[in-house]
Amino acid sequence: MMGAGDVKFFAAAAAWLGPRGTLSAALVTALLGGVLGIGWVLARKLARNDAGGANTIAAPGERAGERASTVTLPYGVAMALGLGVAAWIPLIR
Repeated sequence: MMGAGDVKFFAAAAAWLGPRGTLSAALVTALLGGVLGIGWVLARKLARNDAGGANTIAAPGERAGERASTVTLPYGVAMALGLGVAAWIPLIR
């Protein structure tokens, strides 16, 4: 019912990291999110090519025969990794 859990997660972590750590976490998260997105698209494209163009082989997070528009990208994974990198690697701040 609440929704936007990734925003709440990032806000809580940002309060712990402080302003400088939050900025570096946001940058690392954006980079990792881009890498995750590219990997997601490539995995879906490879799955479709293996199926001969038909959507019979499921891509990550997708059931066989499911429409592509209903599959979502879990951005919370990139966010958790970005926050972890910013918190535990002091040179990045």
